[in-house]
Amino acid sequence: MYEEVTIVSGGDSKYFQLLKELALSIREKPHGKDLNIVYLDGGLTDENINYFKSLNIEVIDPDWCNIIAEKKAAERNFLKINIAKMHLDLILPSKKIII
Repeated sequence: MYEEVTIVSGGDSKYFQLLKELALSIREKPHGKDLNIVYLDGGLTDENINYFKSLNIEVIDPDWCNIIAEKKAAERNFLKINIAKMHLDLILPSKKIII
């Protein structure tokens, strides 16, 4: 059952510590190793991404849903995470339960 659950969060490098704490708090639980974790990349560094991959966390750049959203964001890539939340079923089509 736990293999069907995917926990999704995301952010930029400023949120790295919070994302790290979330990941470690999940992984330390008895079934935490069985849960899928996906982080949406809104400006993480390569070092951040590599760290999360070492914890078996998938990191995805959700890209922009459309050109208008990208223009209005004006280089604030972290905003694509907020937009991506509405499209998680499209970004993660193979996932059964998304939290």
